[in-house]
Amino acid sequence: MASLYGLEAEIPGVYISKNTINIQGFLFYTIRDKHSKEVLEKGSIHNTFTSWGKEQIAKLCGGLGGYPISSLRVRKDTSWTTMSVSNSLSGGTLIVDGQGTISGPGTVNCVCCAGTPTGSSEIHNSIDCTIVLSSDMELDVDVKIWFTGLNNDGNAITAGRLGNTGGNYNSPIGSVSYELDGVAETVASQNTANGNTLTVSNLNALTASGSYTVFGAVVNSGLKYHQFSGHTIYVGPNQELYVYQEYVFS
Repeated sequence: MASLYGLEAEIPGVYISKNTINIQGFLFYTIRDKHSKEVLEKGSIHNTFTSWGKEQIAKLCGGLGGYPISSLRVRKDTSWTTMSVSNSLSGGTLIVDGQGTISGPGTVNCVCCAGTPTGSSEIHNSIDCTIVLSSDMELDVDVKIWFTGLNNDGNAITAGRLGNTGGNYNSPIGSVSYELDGVAETVASQNTANGNTLTVSNLNALTASGSYTVFGAVVNSGLKYHQFSGHTIYVGPNQELYVYQEYVFS
């Protein structure tokens, strides 16, 4: 491995940046009269993402497997039921629309987004609530999730991957982008996920001499996931460069 800016030859590469992506989300609920359909109450409650859920986002964005949201799990009193969902992307926000209604007397005290696995720990988020229903009431729920911290199309792509929706936005990272002496280039990426962190690097060494800058990541559909600024790395003859980008979902 060649030296960079005078660093010793054994240094394996350069970490461009560690970028933190914030996860935002709310449960929106509506209570109606079961017979007249009159709206009795509407509200929203902030959600908390689990460690398992953050790990799924890292895997999904890196094309490393992972489970997108495919259902809602609802606990009324002590009993759990599973609701099917219809996912869509609107302005970069993932909308998880619960299909059908929850009815019957009792207290809904938890709503979770879930993937294919079945198990109390395999949920993306956990939304604690206290929604009291009588025998004449029914409950509609949906969850909205969005991301901040990325530029270009990264926030919308992350939402699309989590919901397995959004057309070109539902595409994993497949390339590293950069400029070499002012000319835009892309090369295949190598992606790894460790917990809530996705690391993206160039699969093969960059060996062309010149000044490298404007590093970033591109998804397979061609949309730009994110670009970092403020880094210029010079590679001389007989030198090679590996660049690492870290995305932390927090």
